[in-house]
Amino acid sequence: MSGTSDGSRDHWIALVLIISIRVALTIQVQCVGALGPLLLADPGLGLGYAGLGALIGAYMLPGTLVALPSGWLMARLGERRMVFAGLVFLTVGGLALAAAPGFGTALTTRLVSGAGAALLNVVLSAMVMARFTGPTLAPAMGVFLAANPLGIGIALVTLPILAAVAGSWRVAVLASAAACALALAITPFILAKDRPAPASHVETQPAGGALGEASLRPGEWGPVLASGIAWAALNVGYVILLSFAPALLAGRGASPEAAGALASLAGWASIPLAPLGGALAAWTGRPLLAVVGCLGITVMAVLALAAGVGPQSAALVAAGLAVSVAATVIMTLPARALASESRSFGMGIYWTIFYVGMAGLPPAAGWVADTARGAAAALGTAAAFFGAAILAVAAYGVLMARRNSRAGAG
Repeated sequence: MSGTSDGSRDHWIALVLIISIRVALTIQVQCVGALGPLLLADPGLGLGYAGLGALIGAYMLPGTLVALPSGWLMARLGERRMVFAGLVFLTVGGLALAAAPGFGTALTTRLVSGAGAALLNVVLSAMVMARFTGPTLAPAMGVFLAANPLGIGIALVTLPILAAVAGSWRVAVLASAAACALALAITPFILAKDRPAPASHVETQPAGGALGEASLRPGEWGPVLASGIAWAALNVGYVILLSFAPALLAGRGASPEAAGALASLAGWASIPLAPLGGALAAWTGRPLLAVVGCLGITVMAVLALAAGVGPQSAALVAAGLAVSVAATVIMTLPARALASESRSFGMGIYWTIFYVGMAGLPPAAGWVADTARGAAAALGTAAAFFGAAILAVAAYGVLMARRNSRAGAG
């Protein structure tokens, strides 16, 4: 196999598999939300809105504990074993949820699936970085990121229809598990033919091998922490936007169905530019400055939506388009900061920051909304998190400039 920067055919085939796994993962993440009304109506589960929220949040909770050891394990066990393990957790968790007799069992199954998702988020992003560098990294990472809103859209559209046709939400959950099982079945055939070049050090030996480092090198900690904070802040802001925009729109007179459809524009709008976002940012010659600009546009669009200034659909589309460009570049920042030997551990740190933020910060928006008695205040919180991402990106740029300056002086 040739080097990882040439975007070889096998690498692009592997990217298709990676994207398919991420879509299947996202469908299962979203299945509880997509089937929420049916779950609430099931007397066997005995769910209220708090219970439904617990099932949704349980998916993120394992990542706070699993993400960091995932990077350490990947450095020793290798990407293929980690992919298999993650997909097994997802498949088993989905099958068990479909058979869950009550809330306690359902909550446990979501924790199992969430652990698998955490393993896969670390390994899949590292796999993309191991196969694509230079000019091919940004478009590859953009396509990788576009799989997330694509999976959300598929779940929201297809799972309720499937449940209605079958007469049971359990059949729809089985379908989400089947998607993970299918990815598990085809993974060996794809990865058997595709390996990153030895220099990437991502396909590692079993425990005891010396290929991966369970640590970071001097000068890597700051940029990795800054990029992780930027990624967490962006995603927290995005989740708050998608979660509270429907309530805001419904409060302004839209029906629940229309409010949900209108709010989904922010998700669908993020898909088209995701594969091109990195290239567009690089075209400016100042990609980090382009990210700051896109995040600034996102802040203004979210604040305009919260304040009711201008067309609501335009604000949602502008936020989705701008945030997709920023996300593509931010996701590539760790690859630019990490040596190949420390990439696995560094990505574990990156995703740990993401999961801690996602598990702990969105409830703050709900508290703000309750205190202010309105969803508009929650969107103000989303804008604040996008602003925090701007500061983190700026810090990354300063830290990398200092590191490069020291390296040049040496």
